[in-house]
Amino acid sequence: RGDALLGSYSYDGRRRQTDTQHHFRLAMVDSEALARTGRYLQDFEVATRELHFQAAVGARQALSGIRTHARANVSRVREIVEWPSAPSPDWHKGFLAGIFDAEGSYSRGILRICNMDAEIISRTVTALRFLEFDAVVETRPRERPIHTVRIRSGLREHLRFFHTVRPAISRKQNIEGQAIKNDSRLRVVSVKPLGLAMKLYDVTTGTGDFIADGVVSHNCYARSSHEYLGFGAGTDFDRKIVVKMNAPELLRAELTRRSWKGDVIAFSGNTDCYQPLEATYELTRRCLEVCLEFRNPVGLITKGALIRRDVDILARLAREASAMVHMSICFADDAMSRAIEPNTSPPSQRFETIRILSDAGVRTGVGVAPVIPGLNDDQVAEILARARAAGASEAFRQPVRLSGATLPVFRERLEAAYPARAAKIWNAILEMRGGKMNETGFGARTRGLGPRWAAIEALYRAECRRLGFNRHEEEPRGSTFRRPGGQGSLFG
Repeated sequence: RGDALLGSYSYDGRRRQTDTQHHFRLAMVDSEALARTGRYLQDFEVATRELHFQAAVGARQALSGIRTHARANVSRVREIVEWPSAPSPDWHKGFLAGIFDAEGSYSRGILRICNMDAEIISRTVTALRFLEFDAVVETRPRERPIHTVRIRSGLREHLRFFHTVRPAISRKQNIEGQAIKNDSRLRVVSVKPLGLAMKLYDVTTGTGDFIADGVVSHNCYARSSHEYLGFGAGTDFDRKIVVKMNAPELLRAELTRRSWKGDVIAFSGNTDCYQPLEATYELTRRCLEVCLEFRNPVGLITKGALIRRDVDILARLAREASAMVHMSICFADDAMSRAIEPNTSPPSQRFETIRILSDAGVRTGVGVAPVIPGLNDDQVAEILARARAAGASEAFRQPVRLSGATLPVFRERLEAAYPARAAKIWNAILEMRGGKMNETGFGARTRGLGPRWAAIEALYRAECRRLGFNRHEEEPRGSTFRRPGGQGSLFG
């Protein structure tokens, strides 16, 4: 919903001998699409000014806009919007994102793009087919025919469209209440030993979700998954908490099964297992007590200093089975942490928590995650040094990913806390992600791009070597798992 104007108009002789006016204006209801357009034009050095185009009247919503009257800027905009003779893959994606924001809709499981211009429809179909989408054109006969492009093959392809082209307007991408169908016949063919040990990290970073082969997974998916429970991903995430009261009983039942062999159990796969409500419900502590009873190894990742409460159980697990705790710390400065990740323990408390756990004999590590270029990349070295001084022996890092419901929440906090730096930080993230705010490709989402990320990575690796991180090789030990009260093995 909006209004646009691009043109030059001559009024020669009406007011003066030569009077030519140049106009570019774009007004929209949705601020997300308007902001993306402004940033895109800035990349081409086209400066625009904001304007309040139309006030809300009755059922009509307010329209905000951007504009420029400079001849050079208007000429540059004309060049930018010209049809390319040989469209690139990125052009196809960007065009589809823009046309969906402007003319697309998604409701009741139908994704469609409508327009009266045959050239626009043709370009839309060409771009969709280039990206291997199954698209059909339907025309409504009338004096000025309306053409509708519809993407077929259901929700799985609709999600692929959203994740591939990344439209700006989030409200048009709501899939609430729809089932993800999967016709793949997946099964375990075989399980073979690789002959080597590898570390597996389940990183909670607040960076959005991804979808592969019809299966929803997230990293970190807590905020986005809150929407699947019928709540909002904004303030509802902070105020409406779902508690699984019988989690310890379910864990005990699982560990009692004959099929369970005592593999490491990772805590904090979705939300932080030491969030504030844990102080009341003690679900994590009770689960750890079950693991101790069965002598089952555990690994934990948390931002919460509340884990100190359970140092007695973790110390016993470290002695009798295995226990590893990673503290997630992305800021060295308490004030900055309070502005960007409110309601979490300040970094100073997290560093002290590493010391307390390490002194108790629990192996500890630090997760420098997420790394946000332009905001906290200058703190990587300090975080590693302070964590090592506190006793941490392991470290990992993760670049920021912004997708789904996470992006607008992060944007609001960033612009409120650091308005003067926000634009530069967004540009740095885009550079690191190759022009995107998010990367969903397997493996690629844990790496950044460009010279700035290369410098961050070089600094991180150099500091890890200097400080002696990731050198510890735990001596192999036999399985410590046991079922309390059960009959032992005849030969064991």
